[in-house]
Amino acid sequence: MPRSNSRSAAEKAVWMGQLGQSLSELQALSAGGVAIERGWLSRSWFVALATTLAALFLGWPKLACAHAWEKQLVLRAPVAQPGAWSAVETEEPARACAVVAGLLNGTLAALDLAGSSAVFRYRIGLAEQCSGDGIPDAASHCATRLTYVPEEDRLFVALRRCAIALYTCPEPEPPPGVVDVYQASSMRRARRFALEAGAGEGFELAGNGLFYSAGQGRLLLLDVANGEVRREARYEGSVAALALNAQRNELLVGINQGSSVRVQVVDADTLEFRREWTPPLPAGASLQDMAVSPDGEALHLVTQGPNLWLSATLSGDIRRTLELGQWWNMRLLVAPENEVVYALKFSFGFPLPEKYESVVKIDTGAGNASAAWVIEQDPSRLEYRYVADLKWGPQEVLWASGFTAPAGRATAWLVELDPASLDPRRTWSFGSWRDGGMLAILPFPCPELRPLTCDCDTDGTVTVDEVVRAVVAAMETLPTWACPMADQNGDDKVTIEELVAGVNCVLGGCS
Repeated sequence: MPRSNSRSAAEKAVWMGQLGQSLSELQALSAGGVAIERGWLSRSWFVALATTLAALFLGWPKLACAHAWEKQLVLRAPVAQPGAWSAVETEEPARACAVVAGLLNGTLAALDLAGSSAVFRYRIGLAEQCSGDGIPDAASHCATRLTYVPEEDRLFVALRRCAIALYTCPEPEPPPGVVDVYQASSMRRARRFALEAGAGEGFELAGNGLFYSAGQGRLLLLDVANGEVRREARYEGSVAALALNAQRNELLVGINQGSSVRVQVVDADTLEFRREWTPPLPAGASLQDMAVSPDGEALHLVTQGPNLWLSATLSGDIRRTLELGQWWNMRLLVAPENEVVYALKFSFGFPLPEKYESVVKIDTGAGNASAAWVIEQDPSRLEYRYVADLKWGPQEVLWASGFTAPAGRATAWLVELDPASLDPRRTWSFGSWRDGGMLAILPFPCPELRPLTCDCDTDGTVTVDEVVRAVVAAMETLPTWACPMADQNGDDKVTIEELVAGVNCVLGGCS
């Protein structure tokens, strides 16, 4: 987050003039194309700019200067990375826009999907950056769920406060839970409402109501027009999952309490109690997610410890049970027809496997797994791949988002899967592993938008402090996720062109 600057207006004017002169040099050099490489130091305008700005405007002089004197910046034409979003172009019109929420970045990445290729468009900042003692900054909030509502042209983003034990956020302290509402056709935020009730894990939508699990056994029914709480219900235990049965205008609330799981059915308009049942689960099983079948007649559940998929009637009778093996069960995705459901699995523990089933396709009639996406890992390189989310796209295309960490230049990625076999059809990478989070698919090209480059704290302005942070990230003293908005082309690097755009914003050349 930016530090305060106590210089007088006259001093600031002098330094802004010098910054403008540096910008002229920057633009002259970037006309021929420039890129950064490691090496031993020789004289360089870029080092001078980085160290001068760091010394004059921030409390980072030791960090930036020490690293600068260990590097030489060689200027040459940038080389496109194979498979990078920024290097992929297509003449086909975009069919859809993939919106990926940063796992820890506090951003939304917009990616056009067109034919057999894809193009990274831009990032949108969701949350301000919080400072850690000796640790690169992280976003104040992490996105836990995305939901697109075509009837309302709305994209809903549920966020919860993250990393509060390691990072210090500016005053006032950010709320535990936040819901952002975007107009999907413009990708501009229509409203934000903070929820002091607690950190939410997910939500369901119905009409103009937003059902939000607010933590500590609280369920809120919010008005999406103004964010006001219309109804509230409290439960003993933790609200682990929500599932809307639009056919019966009912909301199913899955609750973990101690060693037991229960499902309560409430009226979707009033939250009034209708009935409750306790599925006969093995001891120690905890509910992870629920989904109602398209015909509204069955409920699918996944549990952890043991890892199971279950199909039940709406009165609580278990029809089918399937063991899903190791690793956590995170999400359920129901196919447009009633016969198929997909269970998303997440392997993020030790010892890490050489391979694991990341997505399992289940034949609900037979109760058998009919296909699986098996991800091959490389423990020798300490490189592991994880799937974060699974969504349907236009024309019943199945998309998965995820990330690779931590070896090398770890990346986020998007994969198109064959719905029948779960074989990967197309794979692209973008950004850092912190970008690989929750996914939403908009059935139209990404809206035109020009977010402010180098706006690290996403407050709608770009300061000299933030440009300095971007410079240090360009020199690889800090990772790009210390200022994710500086990396606007999604290649997990901060380029000269992006620095030029950031400096232009400081000088009033962007809006």
